[in-house]
Order: sequence, then structure tokens, then C-alpha cells
Amino acid sequence: AYLKTADTMDGVTQDNWNRFKQPITISYQVVLSFEMRPAPKDPGKQALFVNMDPIITLWNPLDVAVDVALDKDTQKCWMYVFWVIPYDINVQVNGGALRKCSLMRSVYNKDFQSATGSLDYNMLRLNVGEKERITLKPGEVLKVSQTGNTQAGNGGFTGLNGTKGFNYGGGTRFALLDDSGQYILLEPANQISYSTSPNNLTGGFDGVSGGNIIAGFGQNNSRRWSMTHNSVVFGSPWGKNTHIGQMSVDHCYGFSRPKVAEVRTTSNPRMNKTLANSTRVFANDPKFAAVYPFIQGTQDTRVISAASIATRKAPFMVHSYDVKTEIENKRGTRMLARFNPKAHNVDFYNMSDEERDLLPYQPGVTPLTSWLNAPLDESVNGQGFFGSSLASQFGSNFVNTHTIPRQPIVSLAAFQDSFANGFNRLTESVGTEHAMACQPLLPQISHAIGNSLAPSLIAPDKTENILLNSPRPLADHSYLVNRALWDDWFMSGIAPQASPAFTQNRDLKTVASDFFSGTKPLPTARYMRDLGGQTASKLVASFFSGTVPNDTAINTVASYLRVDGMFNVNSTSVEAWKTLLGALKGLQIVVRDESGVESIAPKDSNTPIARVGAPQKIITADSAAMRTDQWFGRRTLTDNEIEALAKALVQEIRKRGPFLSLADFVNRRVGTDKPLARAGAIQSALDSNDVTINKLQNNGRAVAGAVANRFAFPEAEMGAMSYGSPGIVKQGDILTPIAPVLSARSDSFIIRTCGEARDKDGKIAARAWCEAVVERDRNFVDSSDAAETVSSSLKAVNRTFGRRFTMVSFRWLSPGEI
Repeated sequence: AYLKTADTMDGVTQDNWNRFKQPITISYQVVLSFEMRPAPKDPGKQALFVNMDPIITLWNPLDVAVDVALDKDTQKCWMYVFWVIPYDINVQVNGGALRKCSLMRSVYNKDFQSATGSLDYNMLRLNVGEKERITLKPGEVLKVSQTGNTQAGNGGFTGLNGTKGFNYGGGTRFALLDDSGQYILLEPANQISYSTSPNNLTGGFDGVSGGNIIAGFGQNNSRRWSMTHNSVVFGSPWGKNTHIGQMSVDHCYGFSRPKVAEVRTTSNPRMNKTLANSTRVFANDPKFAAVYPFIQGTQDTRVISAASIATRKAPFMVHSYDVKTEIENKRGTRMLARFNPKAHNVDFYNMSDEERDLLPYQPGVTPLTSWLNAPLDESVNGQGFFGSSLASQFGSNFVNTHTIPRQPIVSLAAFQDSFANGFNRLTESVGTEHAMACQPLLPQISHAIGNSLAPSLIAPDKTENILLNSPRPLADHSYLVNRALWDDWFMSGIAPQASPAFTQNRDLKTVASDFFSGTKPLPTARYMRDLGGQTASKLVASFFSGTVPNDTAINTVASYLRVDGMFNVNSTSVEAWKTLLGALKGLQIVVRDESGVESIAPKDSNTPIARVGAPQKIITADSAAMRTDQWFGRRTLTDNEIEALAKALVQEIRKRGPFLSLADFVNRRVGTDKPLARAGAIQSALDSNDVTINKLQNNGRAVAGAVANRFAFPEAEMGAMSYGSPGIVKQGDILTPIAPVLSARSDSFIIRTCGEARDKDGKIAARAWCEAVVERDRNFVDSSDAAETVSSSLKAVNRTFGRRFTMVSFRWLSPGEI
């Protein structure tokens, strides 16, 4: 349904498949450099300019290649739009007076306005995929920057063409204006000293909010009152594109060119809050000093000669909006657990501590004294870095977190690789205008279905809340989606089978016919047919209209399936769990090289974990390279690790059972008992002290206790910071191969009984023993209700007694069998 339904963002209807197959932007960077160029409107003189170089880092989280594709209508690609940078540049020439230059005032300089009088110059535009076709290999991290063309003044609107890697040269340049509206004039012999500081201006020059008025700028700009804003749009030109992602600070979702008076009347807090200065976010607020630092002093700056910037740029600062990594994680919180790659519509509402802990991206500023700086690192192939770091020292060029199935899915737990997160839709009608925004419902979840980790910002006995100091709702997505799925849905495996996953191509109807006729089994080999007295051909015909499944098939097919030996999750047998958990032992794994070429790895005696479909490496817990390999490898477990996990899981079952449903088993136990409320049974077993599978010293960094204490449920935050990487085994990984045969009850029972005959004195004259095997049948006690009838529509007797039991065997026992 996610791939078929349409979604609406910023009032534009779009095909979700385009969102699904796109790479993800994990870093927006703008490199600021000084240049000396001819002064505007002052012939023969030179002035100090700032050049802005936009750079993005793209990431493909999937284990298949992904294209930056062309829009089918416009034949254009993606535009990455970077908006205002809230900094002042403080300049001294030859040690003279300090001249404060607002970068925003310089960008909005009326000397650069177009013939139409538009003041839309607070942006950079980088066109990706137009100059060269860009395809990201499985898991690849790739930098893209401008190709060398330079645009002056309003060049942001014209756009720069991007290609792979960090390409020196080009950019968009603006002359610096000081507070008195004068340019910084230079002579080649001049020496320039500088510092930078965050200012109290925002992008919302709406002519109303006193502190952010810039003289001469009225209500006719469309930049939606954002302190800083980065957008991804698919297609070109303006007016024929779709917003598919954005990252911003204090962004008011509004309409293009609104009337201020109308905006004032809206009841939507995302819009209404931006009207008063007291509620705006300003970069120079002391609370945000770690986010927007002052750049000054000999370590962060240098003296630049005017002659040296006459022919080349001299970098001095990077303004960035980056996804959190293990190392560059200013809050020290889990960096992947709350990062859903496809829900990257992120806005910092008020930059509170809670928001900065919660959201997967972080704004930042880094001083530059040369081009040799970690934020600009790239490989020889133009690749960027992610995982442990965005820099080359610890980062990886390949990071896999989600897999695309090579064959039809047969396990609900395999849907952990879907991008399920939920959305909070904000809609407001104001006058004749209509505003819409579609944000991820917080917190973002990287692998929601089948896993159950408590959100650390929600109390252990709750599944929803409101983010502190914010109107944003919070929800425990995993708990809610597991509760909705695990007892009402399953995957039959009756699906088309295509090569190369299968040796023979079979359409869906052929798969159904072969199974119900007894010719070929389903992918879940334990699934058996139960024709219910019908012929196979008649039954299959009832499921299809021609070759297409009809609307009733989904509701009836389960009643014609049986399972050979369901596994009761309430079992406390360590041996039984060992057998189940080790069912994939010795299975060979498909691996691939960096180019995506796949091959079959040599067979070993370990049990592979159902994670990335085609990893680059197979890794174990004692791998010396676990710190780096965990981002793109696939784990295997030894027999000892399987046994330890089985023992720990039985302990968890004894604490939590009996489980009345599969959702009860999969989910954490909501309540005040924190150890049970923290995670589901399997995840808690994986995290126990007796299980070494995910020992933190082998899996990078861990969340520190002092960090976790900032949360409503601190215990839920503790653990590996990189939870979500394929090298860390999750509950969903364990569930994926076994989910099709799990049940919260037994349907087959062995019943033994004894009969005695006594004489008149009460002595036993004869004794007999017998044994019966009974099974719960598909039919109800009152068979007038069809087997697929939902419980709410059942007759009273069937609601009380449920399904019929049938005796499948009976025998007398000898005394030696007792």
C-alpha cells in the first residue's frame, strides 16, 4: 500500500514510488569563502565578496543500486535548495575598524535584484543528475558539488550543475555589505582579519516582526519564515516539481507569497508561532552556542591577503545540516534507531534539548582555515563517508541498513525493512489559500515492524505523548504497528515467482494451483493445504478473476492452510528454542563486492542472521574489524551464541508469560516494570548480560548513562549508539525466519486418561490407559459460520467456544508406557 498510494506534501500530489527509490541526503553543506572581485556599481575598485559552495552527501541505504532518475514529465532531475545562513561576518582591513556584515543583508542586496524586482536571492540551487547521470551502488555514500560554473548575485536562482565529488571552483558570490550599507573596498596589498558570529535575523522578513525587519524588504518574499532551510525537490522548473524532503530550523509551512494578515489568523501552531519575536529561534541565542558557535581566534581564523583571493577562493566556514553519526553526534544519543531514511522531512521547532536529542539531523558550523578539512573529505571516487563518521578517518563509503527482498516476503518481520513511520499532517485553510505540510510522526523509527524498543522520550507506561515545550505528538510506532499486524495478518507465500530467485518463472495463479493440487510446496515448507472438501481446481478458481486475485481471496485463503508444527512462543524449553533459532544453520549466503556483483559465500557451520540480503562481508562478534564492518556486513552466530540466546529468551518468557497473542510476545510490556517495558522479549534476551552477540566493545560506541538521564525513560536509550546497523543483531532479525511458524497457543494436544474398576471393597480389579490426539479444526463449533468469519460477526456459541476439536488418533496404552 505504501508504494501504491499517493501522498501530499506542500500541497503537491506525488507518487510514493519516487520517494522510495531515491537516495537520501544525509548532509547539506555550504562552504563560505572570501574572494576579491570588482565592486558593484563602483568601476575600477575591488570589494570583498563571499562565495557560497553548496555540497550534498547522498546515501543509498538499500542493498540494491539506486538512480537519481529523471522526472518523466519535465525530464529534469532533483534540485537541492539551500536557504539563508544566519551569520554575521566581522571584517577588519589592515587592523582598522571592525565592520559587521550580515550575510543575509548581503544576500538580499537590492543591487542584485532582477528586472522583476524579486528579492528571492536568499538561496542556492544545486541541480543533481542533470550534468551527469548518477547511480549509487548498494549502500554507497556519494558527495556531489558544483562543476565549476560561477554565478554572481542571483545565481542561486539560476542554479549550479552538480557532479560527483567535491569540485573546487565555481559557486555563487555576493559582495559583503556592512551595517551602514557600504561595500568592503580592498587594495591588493590589504590584509584581512575576520571573525564570524550568529545573528538575530531569520529568513522571515515579513515586515511585521520588529527584530527581523530589513529596511526595504516587505511582504513579497516567499521564503516561509525559516532561520535556515534546505529543500529537495524532484523536477524542474519552478511550478513543476515535487518536494520530497527538507531539513530546516524554525520553519513555518506556509503558502507561496502569503498575506501577512491572513497568516496571523491561523490557528495552526506551526504558523501562528512565527509571528512573535519571543517565540522565534535565533542563532545568537546563548542556549544554542554549541550549535551556532562564534568563529574567532588564531585556531579558527587566519589573516588573508587581498592579493591571494584575487584569483582563488579562501574558505573560512562550513554551515551544515548533517545526519548524526557515532562520532559527530553532539547529543551523544542513538544515531540510527531514530533515523528513518525515507522520512527526512525534518524541522527543528524550537531547538530545545528534547528536539536535539530526538531528531536524527543536527545543524552545525565548522571553521575552515584551508581546504584540507574533515567536513570536505571524499574518496578518490568522489564518495563521502557515513556510519561512524562523516570524515575519512572513521567513516565508511558503504552503509547498508535496509534490504530489498529478492523474492516474495513470507514473514511479517521482514517488513522491518519497510520505511514505516507514520506522518503528522498539518493542514490549514486561511482565506482563499491552503497550506499543507507532512512531517514524520515523531520519533522517527529506523526499523519499526517486528522490533520493539521503547521510545526514551515517552514514559514506560505510555505509548504516546507530546514533545516537551512543543505541540508535536510522539508515538511508540513499533508497539502500535506490531499490535495492529501480528495477530490479524500473515504472509501465505502465494505470490509470483520469478528468476533469478526461483529456477522456474511461475505467475501467482500457477503457484496457487501447484500448491493446492499437491504438486509443489510454498516457500514456507511447513504450510499444508486443507481443501475443506473442495477440489483444488474449484478452490483456486474461487480465488481469482481470470489470473488476478479477487477481493475475497485475501480473507479466505488462510482458512485453507494448515501448519505442520506451529511453535508456541510460551515454550520454556531451551532445547526447543535452540532448534528453532538455529534452523538456518549452514545456509549459504549471497555476498557482493563494492560494484554490486553477487556470488555465493563458502559454506560454514554458523547460523546466518536474516539481515542485509547481499552483504559485502560476513562478520562475527569477534571480528577484529567489527567497528567498520558492522555498517555493511552480515552477522552469523555460533552454536554457543544460539544456546546463550535460547537460555536468555526462556528467562524472559518466564518473566513475561503467558503471552496471550503474538503481538504480546513481540512487543514490550507497557507498564511501570521498566525492565519489561524497555523492549520485547527477544530484544531483552539479546541485550542481557549473558549474551555476547551484541557486546558493546565490539560494536562501536555506546550511549553513556549521563546522556540517557535526560530522557523520560532513560533505560530505553542505553545501548549501542549504532543500533540499526546490520552488524548489530535486532529482535526483528531473529524473528524474520521463524515468524511464519510462531503461535501464541497450541492447536494439537495429546490427552491421556486412566480408567479403573473396583470391587465392593474398593480394591482395583482392573485398570486401563488410553491416549487420544486432538486438533483444533478450521471449522467453528456451529459450522453455519464460515471458517473465515470475523469474530465480531460470529454466532454466540462460536464466540464462546470457538473452533471445533477433532480426534485424529486413539490408542490403548500398556502399563509399560505409563
